[in-house]
Amino acid sequence: MDAAERQRYSRQILFSGIGEEGQEALLRSHAAVVGCGALGSFHVSALARAGVGTLTIVDRDYVEPSGMSRASIPAFTRPAWWPTSFWTAPTTLKRAT
Repeated sequence: MDAAERQRYSRQILFSGIGEEGQEALLRSHAAVVGCGALGSFHVSALARAGVGTLTIVDRDYVEPSGMSRASIPAFTRPAWWPTSFWTAPTTLKRAT
């Protein structure tokens, strides 16, 4: 864990149930979320904020204005060049076709 990550997750590291070893394990971990609607998008966001190192998001749907009121991921702020069939945090993106 580098200094920036240590600062970012400092509150979690102070928690005795996680500590530095637990946070390092989270940074090395991989989670998959199937379905990125209202519940899935919340869980993806929470896992990313917790520091899960790799997230795989599987969803068959497309971003549509009618679903924006239920989604917690702000897909409407994505750059225009991103396809509307997926959303990602500003990290490495691998799209399955």
